[in-house]
Amino acid sequence: MKRKDLLARLGSPAARAGVPFTFLRHGGRHDLYRFGQVPVAVPRHREIDAQTARAIIRACERGGTP
Repeated sequence: MKRKDLLARLGSPAARAGVPFTFLRHGGRHDLYRFGQVPVAVPRHREIDAQTARAIIRACERGGTP
């Protein structure tokens, strides 16, 4: 999955749930975002492995970190 597609896919559920999805900071190899009150680490690669993308999406849906 492309990184920009993953970020768009995370933005939609946040908008539906009424929580902000905001950028926090750049890390070494990941960017940190906040999905409501949950910190989310997104790898800074053009392509993100499907399993990794699913784990990030699931973590946001249930309110935890992957």
